[in-house]
Amino acid sequence: MENYIGHCAVCGHIGEFKKNNPSFREGYQCEKCRASLRYRGQAESILNTYKNYQGLNLTELVNVTQFNTMHIYEPGVIGPFRELFKDFENYHNSFYWDDVNYGEEKDGVVCQSLEALTYNDDSFDLILSSDIMEHVRRPWIAFAEIYRVLKPAGYHIFTIPVHLPMRAKTNYRVDTTTDEDIFLEQPHYHGNGIGGRSLVYTDFGKDITDHLQEIGFIVSLDTMESDHPEVKKMLTFTTQKPLK
Repeated sequence: MENYIGHCAVCGHIGEFKKNNPSFREGYQCEKCRASLRYRGQAESILNTYKNYQGLNLTELVNVTQFNTMHIYEPGVIGPFRELFKDFENYHNSFYWDDVNYGEEKDGVVCQSLEALTYNDDSFDLILSSDIMEHVRRPWIAFAEIYRVLKPAGYHIFTIPVHLPMRAKTNYRVDTTTDEDIFLEQPHYHGNGIGGRSLVYTDFGKDITDHLQEIGFIVSLDTMESDHPEVKKMLTFTTQKPLK
């Protein structure tokens, strides 16, 4: 049972979704907008978070004034959300280069480190990250930075390469207690979206919820609306900074 009939929360397409990729998270791409399962799961979480705005899919939601005037930040340079949000007045995008000062631009994109964001406290209503946090050297510092720059009641909706059932404990592949990376396991890389590759520092486990709650987040783990056995394994994290 690899294919299934479903709905794309990004563009609204209804039809058959084919696995077409060894990874179920990167497969089941929409025939219309090409969004993979993980992006469509993340889109479902966005729609559920802002369900009072009555958008049936993201393509509709971007036309709702309450949404398209929000302050939104999305690190990274690939994925379907950037095309939908790029014309928003308060949409911010970034990439990390190790040879560019934080806050400065390269090729029209601002350089940011999630461990040391240049944005002010309480800046954003919504932050989206898609399979990025596993590449951050010190992820808990980055999550704390995201918490800092979110407005009270703001959301960080993100994916990381995990699925149900999750491993119990987070595994750190690299010792980052000093300025030098000390490999604890064979180095593993993912594509970085610009033709290069990014080192995987962390394989997250179920204890991620405890760490996020210690930072201050309200945490929920979202699954997709489907009875398909692989689709049901897909996870998106919706975390909220409480009102003060």
